[in-house]
Formats: sequence, C-alpha cells, structure tokens
Amino acid sequence: MSMLLAFAPFIVFALGDRLLGVVPALLAAALVSVVILARDGLTPGRKVKVLEIGSALLFGGLALYALATHTEWSLLGVRLRVDAGLLLVVLFTMAVRQPFTLQYAKERTPPEVWTQPGFRRVNDVITAAWAVAFALMVLAHAAVVGGHCRDGGGHRGRHPLHAVVSRPHAREIPGGRLTMWRWAHGWRQGRIGATMAA
Repeated sequence: MSMLLAFAPFIVFALGDRLLGVVPALLAAALVSVVILARDGLTPGRKVKVLEIGSALLFGGLALYALATHTEWSLLGVRLRVDAGLLLVVLFTMAVRQPFTLQYAKERTPPEVWTQPGFRRVNDVITAAWAVAFALMVLAHAAVVGGHCRDGGGHRGRHPLHAVVSRPHAREIPGGRLTMWRWAHGWRQGRIGATMAA
C-alpha cells in the first residue's frame, strides 16, 4: 500500500492535467509529493524514500520552470518529461544497487530477512519490471510526439519535444496515459503475486 501511495503524485498529475491544466496539475502533484515526504519523515519507523524525493524534485522542478519561463506546456510534452523523469529515478536506484522497491520491502519484513540473497534478488526483479513498464510509457509518448511532429506542417523537421512544447493546442490519444498506467499497475501486481507464490 505504501508503494502505491508513493505513485499518488503521478496519478494526481495524470488526472489533473486534463481537469485543471498542465501547470496546476504539476503544482498539485508536487504538493502531494511534499505531503508524502513529510508523512514518512515525521512518522516513527518510516524513512524518506528515493522515489518520493525524486517525485518532489521532478514535479516541483517542472512546475517552477514552467512558471518562471512562462512555457506553454502541451499535454504530450510535459507527460513525456514526467515519464522520462520517473524512469531516470528508477534507473538511478538500480545503478547504485539500491532498487527503489527495497525501501518499501524493508518496512514490511523483519531485519533478518534483509540479508538473504533472495530478498535483494526479488527487489531487483520487481524494480526492473517497473523500469520496463516506464520505458514503454516513454517510448509510447515519444512515438505519438514524433508522429504529431511529422504531421504538424510547419513543425516538420524540428525536434519533437520542442514542437509539442511550443504548440499549446497539441493533443494526445484520449485515455492513452491512463491505459498505460493501468497496464503497468496490473503487470506489477501480477509479477509480485507470482514472486510471493514462489
């Protein structure tokens, strides 16, 4: 449950960018990230997680940049950046040999389990599965952005990210992101269930 709560900022953003607009959704997601950070930092027995820090920096940084530069973010442009930022956070935890799921797993298991080789191996596999799911989301959004730019008339030949940011009227496939989130969540749930059963 705590790991799913860590993704609350991303869910808030995915829902809010259509209802509130891109920048308000970024600010709302950043606020949720800070609340989760404060909760873990002030609750005995809990520790601040790398994923939570990364989420706060990601949403806060994007929101501040948009406000400071008056950038007219498009849905596609900002979602691609959010997905890419999340993927980078996950890859970072894998690179430093501290898969992000490890911190959540330690909160639910006794210390004597932490040193078992299988414990680390399971978290390596689960984190890798998350990384694959996020990489697929990045590729899916990048493909849509690239296709939009090829069909964008005057934006043909320009960098895809530049084109979608500079065109506030750009749109995406309806429901595309939520479908990807549902797929990623369902895939992870099935993988965890299979791992625990083993």
